Amino acid sequence: PSATITPPGAPRVLGVVGQPIPGVAVGVRRDDGRIFVRGPNVMRGYFGDAPASARCLAGGAIDSGDLGAWTAHGLKLAGRADHLIKLPNGEKVALSEIEAALERRTAVRHAVVGIDDGALVALIEAAPGHDLGALASALAQVNDAQELPYCRVAAGFAVTKPWSVEDGGLTPSLKVARGAVLTAFRAWRQHGGGGFVEIPAAR
Repeated sequence: PSATITPPGAPRVLGVVGQPIPGVAVGVRRDDGRIFVRGPNVMRGYFGDAPASARCLAGGAIDSGDLGAWTAHGLKLAGRADHLIKLPNGEKVALSEIEAALERRTAVRHAVVGIDDGALVALIEAAPGHDLGALASALAQVNDAQELPYCRVAAGFAVTKPWSVEDGGLTPSLKVARGAVLTAFRAWRQHGGGGFVEIPAAR
C-alpha cells in the first residue's frame, strides 16, 4: 500500500520516500530495520491463503519486505529484506545498497552482488562502450567509498554477453533476475565454460 509522501516544497533526498500519509502508521523494527505499515489501506490478508497472510501480517500491520531507517527528511529505504545477508563473521550486509552504488557508475549497466566462498562478489554487465578496465575502476571506487571493510567486494566478474529476458538474466519487466544470475555464476564456477570473465584489479 501507499504509505509515505514527500510534502510539496520539501527537499528531495535520494532514497528518502518522505513521511507517513495521514491515517497511516509506519514503523521501522529496531533489531533488523524491517518496515511495517498499519492503516486503513492495509489488506486484511490473502484470499484463501491463511499461511501467507500470517507470514506478512501481525496485529493489523503488514511487513512491507523493505528495510529502512528514519532520517531528518523522512523514511529512507535501504533495500529489500530478502537481499540482507549475514557473512561468516556475523556481520549483516544489504546487497541492494552495493548493487545500487555500482549501478550509479557510468560503466555499469547492471550489477548483482552475492556470496562466493564466504566473500562478496559482484557480477556486472558493462554499459555499452565500456571495457574491463572501466569496470575495474568502477568497482574500486565503490569499494573505496565503503566505510566498513566487510562491505567491500572481494572480486568482480563481468558477463560475456548482456543479460536478456530470453536467457533468463532479466525478468519480463527488464529487471535483473538475481536468482537466475547467481545460479548461472555458481554453475560457471563449478564447471567452467563461457558466461563470465574475472575483472582485473584496478591499477
